[in-house]
Amino acid sequence: MDTKQGILWISVALLVLCAFVGSASVSLVGIGISTEAVPVEEKGKTFDAANSDFPPLLTAELDKSEVKRGEGVNVSGEASETDVVDIVVIGPRGLRMMPDSIASEIALADGFQFMTVEVAENNTFKAEIRIPEEVYTGVHYVIVLSPGEDGVYGATNRTGGELFDAMLDYIASKGGTQAIFPGKSTQQLIDITSAATFNAVGSDDLGSLLNFTAATSFGEVIKLNPIATVYVGEPLVVTGTAELENGSVVTLSTISGPKELTALSVMVVDKKFSATFDTTDAAVGTYAMKAEDIIDGNIDTEPFEVLAAVPSTEQGVGNIKALEQSETNVIFDMPSLVPIGGNVSVRGATPASGNLDIVIDDILMANNLSIRADHTFNWNWNTRKPLPNMGAYTQGVSVIKAYLNCHVGGIGIGDYVRIAYKHLDPDGVSGIWLASPSLTGMLNVSTVVKGGSIAVQGMAPGADKVDIVIIGPKGLKRFPSSFTSEAAISDGLFFTSANVSKVDYTFERVIRIPNDTDSGVYCLLALTPGRDGLYALTMREGSNLFEALQDYGYSPNDFVGRNQSQIMAMLSEAIFSPGSDDLLLRILFSVESKIWHVDDDLKDYPDANFTKIQDAVNASSSGDIIIVYNGTYTENVDVNKSITIVSASGAENTTVPAANPNDHVFEVTADYVNISGFTVRGAREYKAGIFISSYYCNISNNIIRNNNYGIAASYSGLGSTIRGNIILDNNYGFFLTYFGESSITNNTITNNGYGIYMWGMWSINNTITNNNISNNNIGLWVGWNAVPDNFIYLNNFANNAENVNNTENAYDSWHNIWNSTEKISYKYNGKTYTNYLGNYWDDYIDTDANNDGIWDNPYPIDSDRDYHPLVEPFENYKEEWLPEITSCDIVGNEVNQFAPRQNVYVKGSGLESNINYKIWIQDDPVDEGNALISGEDPSEDGVQELITTNSTGSFSPVLIWEIPSDAPVTYHEYDIIVDKQNDGMNTEKYNAASDGIDSASVAGFVAPIPELPTILLLTTGLLALVGYGVVRRRK
Repeated sequence: MDTKQGILWISVALLVLCAFVGSASVSLVGIGISTEAVPVEEKGKTFDAANSDFPPLLTAELDKSEVKRGEGVNVSGEASETDVVDIVVIGPRGLRMMPDSIASEIALADGFQFMTVEVAENNTFKAEIRIPEEVYTGVHYVIVLSPGEDGVYGATNRTGGELFDAMLDYIASKGGTQAIFPGKSTQQLIDITSAATFNAVGSDDLGSLLNFTAATSFGEVIKLNPIATVYVGEPLVVTGTAELENGSVVTLSTISGPKELTALSVMVVDKKFSATFDTTDAAVGTYAMKAEDIIDGNIDTEPFEVLAAVPSTEQGVGNIKALEQSETNVIFDMPSLVPIGGNVSVRGATPASGNLDIVIDDILMANNLSIRADHTFNWNWNTRKPLPNMGAYTQGVSVIKAYLNCHVGGIGIGDYVRIAYKHLDPDGVSGIWLASPSLTGMLNVSTVVKGGSIAVQGMAPGADKVDIVIIGPKGLKRFPSSFTSEAAISDGLFFTSANVSKVDYTFERVIRIPNDTDSGVYCLLALTPGRDGLYALTMREGSNLFEALQDYGYSPNDFVGRNQSQIMAMLSEAIFSPGSDDLLLRILFSVESKIWHVDDDLKDYPDANFTKIQDAVNASSSGDIIIVYNGTYTENVDVNKSITIVSASGAENTTVPAANPNDHVFEVTADYVNISGFTVRGAREYKAGIFISSYYCNISNNIIRNNNYGIAASYSGLGSTIRGNIILDNNYGFFLTYFGESSITNNTITNNGYGIYMWGMWSINNTITNNNISNNNIGLWVGWNAVPDNFIYLNNFANNAENVNNTENAYDSWHNIWNSTEKISYKYNGKTYTNYLGNYWDDYIDTDANNDGIWDNPYPIDSDRDYHPLVEPFENYKEEWLPEITSCDIVGNEVNQFAPRQNVYVKGSGLESNINYKIWIQDDPVDEGNALISGEDPSEDGVQELITTNSTGSFSPVLIWEIPSDAPVTYHEYDIIVDKQNDGMNTEKYNAASDGIDSASVAGFVAPIPELPTILLLTTGLLALVGYGVVRRRK
């Protein structure tokens, strides 16, 4: 055969493509990379003789850093308290196929070899790693491990010599089997080894990471000339000689240095090669350049320096020379770049007849492939699962060789042929760049109305399907009838998928948003498995994400009740386990609430939709907002949808008297209902001003008076908040039965028969705090089969005729907790103390020997005690925590993400009481002492809102910015400052001691779909953040 082969196919591809590719890097958590033994850090302990109080428990070193094929390298060291050490050797292309024996020498040719070495009585060990001829050239990593003091690896019960079994145990815990190994890259295998051993929770395993480079020769066939020092911005000229034929390809890349330079590929001309690197973006420091021919694996390296730029330096980029193509017997007709995961048509033409063998990266992939009558050939190459026992390819150049009519006997598909075909010249050679899968995409809209649709579209080279998850603003509220039905969006968690075109790698999925879904910011996740097409360490392919999560160990019920960020964290934990190369795209979009306006006389809002509240409720859908204007609305309102009903100007100006006094004024039967800003009155007999029989409700800033029950709740609660209300002149201020897991705080409860009346078996785990309970017949009554463990503290009980049993303040027939469960730092009479805090009882006087504001003896409450009763009302105990400023919606629900057409509200607590504050919006970050700048306020009028805190140092939600629909589509972060007025030198400056701060992100961007070549060159593990910003809370 002709010894001059058609190399130009490789050259043309690499001259272009290698411009995007740099040298590979590998990281190991807790371990440095060196040819010397390195210490391993675990929970603050470093096993290093020079720097630790502990004796060296494991050291290791290699006797050489460069090893030729067919030779060996020795690893030796010391290891105490173990009979054996385990050694893992990982090749530069990861694990191509599972070897017959992981302990055999030839296993290293596959990319993954295990050795167990005995430790001598003097605690030393030594072993030789043989380098097969079939091994891939490049950097190999050696991990030396021992199982620590407990004698077992990681969280398993596997001892020394059972490392591979320990790794299988770890993989099984993530839902996988041994079958996931083939196709894992070098970094993935290192990650899996680390996670199974010293990175496992509670592990004390020891490890050392070493490396060596394997090649056919070093500085013999290929020789780099000394590289001159250059300044940043100057052209870096690299030259050398090569005992190779004209047209042979040499790749040049940096293998060490402060910053990776873009790799180049050049061709040999007259035994020489030359390339010029652009150093415009280089960092100052010492580098090492590697030259390698991609056919035979000959290598040389040379150091060089990059110095700081000199102003007069002119930039330039050299030219790359190439030769014309030599005659060949086989010409390939193939793309130069494909994503891993797709099928490649290996095709071409030849003047010959008969058949040919196809060899890819020295492995026989097809034999006796027939040449057609028209002298063409075609073979389908699956880059994800090339052979039954072979895993996916890793990113980089694969060399394809064709041999005409010369199959070697005894060699089968999947065998290494470097030795068997050593004396045969290929009849055709081609190079193809295999790019890791990538994922990019966008939504057609950033905001959608209920009942509308969104379309997620993008490109996913290397994937067959894209899995899509939508997480609601409140997480998963309830178990859906089907997670794959669009109706599940209303429940808070939806799974679907989209097919990826095999022609242009695009995908699109149109999703309808149900009418009854919540308003707010939704998180859409698009996911694809990595190169192997399997999620994490499971055997689940694309479109089987939900099943992969269950393999990991989650049951569908585990997601119920989790909020958006928690579900996101659960998905990330499962999918991005160590050893995963899956891809994720995150896009945030907003579902708008429809706002209904109600005005009884159409004077305050002439364009109102309705004149009655009930009519607006009937017309609304879940998540809608009803704004009620000044007036009197005589009606009984049934609220059976998750909506917000809020007055435009407060309870003093908006009254809802009962049309039928024998019915509740507001009856709430739906979860997630907000009612705020009304005077509610007139319910008689066994009816309430506001009656709740549901969960997660917010009742705030109302005046509730002249009812039988002010607020009544039955078989309800669970995350509900009743806050900031004035409840007076009712027979029962609160009448709570089977009401639990909720908060009653900052209310004024006065002139009622019973202030708070609570009973029923499941009235448990309520927090009752910061309430003023006064002038009632009985302040608080807990009894009749009530379950204990309600938390009642920092309340004022005053002037109640009968409070607790015979003490005139409270009655408790069960065991509740009448003081804080944790110590609180507080200021009392100018001094700071830390202690548990109870309640203030106006009918109790005791001694306070240390003047800390807490009576020395408990206050008796039937069989219970307030063990830390307060000397004065709770307002006189200034808690020593920073003010809490929270961006929120109109009724105070925390909102961390905002989009165009949304309103930004802010609420606060922990400030000084009855003090004026001004609210500013400023560009992030705002630091201590920064002056506040009016021009940075993005709100429409640029005017800062003035508020006055109440007696507890809090203020209710106040509107600070109506974001217009045409807001600039950019990601931007702001700080919200609540600035104390009349603060001397600190007025209109941020002062952490007196001001509050919160950080919020507003608006966002939609990422365009890049051109295909750009996508294909994105690295694995891509995490794209597209959409709206996320609040970074600063307290």
